[in-house]
Parts: sequence; structure tokens; C-alpha cells
Amino acid sequence: MRADLARLVGQAPGGVPDSRASDRVMLAGLAAWTQLFGLISFEVFGRLDEMFAHRAEHFDHQMHAMADAAGIP
Repeated sequence: MRADLARLVGQAPGGVPDSRASDRVMLAGLAAWTQLFGLISFEVFGRLDEMFAHRAEHFDHQMHAMADAAGIP
């Protein structure tokens, strides 16, 4: 996995510092991206329609939680 992360770090726009911290940054970014992709897919295909009366608030909450987890202010 480190080889894949090193390749991804090299392709990151603006670069990512070359250190073990870059592994954490890339893993957090990938986790945020996959969660965002899943949440949007659930929204687009109506998977949340019957689950949450206030889907916009749920979406906002999830975006803030993922930003916090990824270290995005």
C-alpha cells in the first residue's frame, strides 16, 4: 500500500510533504472521497428517502464529520 500512496502523493495537486504524515493525509483524503462518493450516490438514488426526514441536515452533518476526520477546517 505504501507504493500506491507514494505514487498518489506524487500526483497530488500542490504536492504533499514527503513523510509519514503524507500517508495520513492521503489516507484521510481517500476516506473522505469514498464517503462523499457513497453519500452522493445514496442521495441520487433515493437510498436515504425513507431513512431521514431531514436529508439536507444529514448530508451537512456527514460532510462536517468527514472534513473533521480528514483535517479540513
